[in-house]
Amino acid sequence: MVGPAPRQTRVNETRSTETRSNLAREMPKSRHVGKLYIDRAEIPPGMDYSWVAIEQMQTPDYARADEQSAKGWTPVPRSRHSRFRNGGSLIPGRAETDPYAQFIKVGGSLLCERPEQDVLEDKAHLAEQAAERMRSISRWRNGEGVDPLMPRVDNSTAPEMGYAASFKKD
Repeated sequence: MVGPAPRQTRVNETRSTETRSNLAREMPKSRHVGKLYIDRAEIPPGMDYSWVAIEQMQTPDYARADEQSAKGWTPVPRSRHSRFRNGGSLIPGRAETDPYAQFIKVGGSLLCERPEQDVLEDKAHLAEQAAERMRSISRWRNGEGVDPLMPRVDNSTAPEMGYAASFKKD
């Protein structure tokens, strides 16, 4: 009895490239909401929110809050969001020493707000700075200008330096 001839190559054999989407199950929807989550519908119109770190490893560090305050960010009062009225990291007896006790603070971060237009202007400014950096790198790679990653030194006001030597014959 003679069986089938052995295969020489697999060139003409292919695997199916179809996706298995019809066999795959949908991913379950998560109902988890992080402790820093604020629904966009709860943010007042024309305002934007941001969490600002005011503690590092449970040690107050208000430098970042001062920096953001100078940029126009102001703390959001606890009374504005019911979820944070009695919660957050407000510890009984700590209100006298905590300058941010009347504001929304969770895990060392303070919720701040700023007009949305100011935030959009800042983002546009940062995007323009990044684009200019990329243009300067392109100019440098094309042989124009100086390396944008190297520090720039202004030599226009530097005094001239020189070395003088005299040689005497004995």
